[in-house]
Amino acid sequence: MDLRRVVGWPLVTAVVAATCFFLGIRLLSTATGVLAPGIEPLLGQAIRGDLSAVGTSWLVSYAVLNGSVVAAVSVTLTHSGLLDVSELFAAIVGSRLGASGVVIVLGVFEYVQKESYSLRDATSLGVLSAIVTFALFVPVTAGGLLGYWLGDPTTAFVGAVPSFGIGQDGPVTSAVDALVALLGPHLGGLVAVALLFGSFRLFDRALSAVETDRFRAAVVPLARRPWATVLVGFVLTSVTTSVAFSVGVFVPLYNRDFFERDELVPYLLGANVGTMSDTLLVAVVLDSAVGVVTVVLVMATTGLLAVLFVATGGRFTSLVEAADEAARRDPRTYAWFVAGLVLLPALLVLVG
Repeated sequence: MDLRRVVGWPLVTAVVAATCFFLGIRLLSTATGVLAPGIEPLLGQAIRGDLSAVGTSWLVSYAVLNGSVVAAVSVTLTHSGLLDVSELFAAIVGSRLGASGVVIVLGVFEYVQKESYSLRDATSLGVLSAIVTFALFVPVTAGGLLGYWLGDPTTAFVGAVPSFGIGQDGPVTSAVDALVALLGPHLGGLVAVALLFGSFRLFDRALSAVETDRFRAAVVPLARRPWATVLVGFVLTSVTTSVAFSVGVFVPLYNRDFFERDELVPYLLGANVGTMSDTLLVAVVLDSAVGVVTVVLVMATTGLLAVLFVATGGRFTSLVEAADEAARRDPRTYAWFVAGLVLLPALLVLVG
């Protein structure tokens, strides 16, 4: 079936919506990046050990709605000698755990502009994304911290990292940087939020004209190939350097039943591995051999775990679906789940 016939005229509206969404995410990322000097003292003072590094980066990622900025700041702090290697690892995985909450916030944006379903339904993809993220990063965090406590696993590889000396300039980056410089980071952040709200309204207008059944008949055969879906999630997130975009763009589609949970779980696995590509680029730009090795180790272990999960067939997906059902069973369990996303990192900061 020809996908163009299925989508029809809403295609242009959807492209404009996706463009607004992408620009909103990039603008928000740049605005929070400008505010990064204010984040550095907070991270430097709050991090007193590996566990507090996980919790602090997790919470700060919530606060700035951007885990990539927190991970990048952590690399710079290590490069400056303010964090040791194990704390860098802990801060990176903590930022990834915190980044999963950004998708929940995007679901709240969707709920505000379209209140035809409950807040639990609007944030359902965020909950699913958080569960998949925890399945990947909790064992990686536990195993990694144990490895660092027994001995630094990066020492064997640091000497093999060459000097790169590259930048990350581009037309989109230059345009967004200029806009933030003109508006300032705070107003730029508000414009970014407005773009996100506007993109969801456009998505809603485009999707309301598309028949769900015909869309699924055209697209789902592709989504039913788990290995290809993992690769798409990894590549799209690596290219856009934003899990908020690569996953968040599916929020309105998922909320309107264009995709099922089992179809997106492999995609979320790939996205969680690809989301560290920008942190790797920061480490390369800084010529931080320790940063490069640490990020590569995190990507390699999460990638291996993602492959193992997909190789189980539908068993991993079934476990994720069961956890998702449990988290969203009723308002009380949903509230406890969301509260746990804040209380757990706060506890890690306290026990530090």
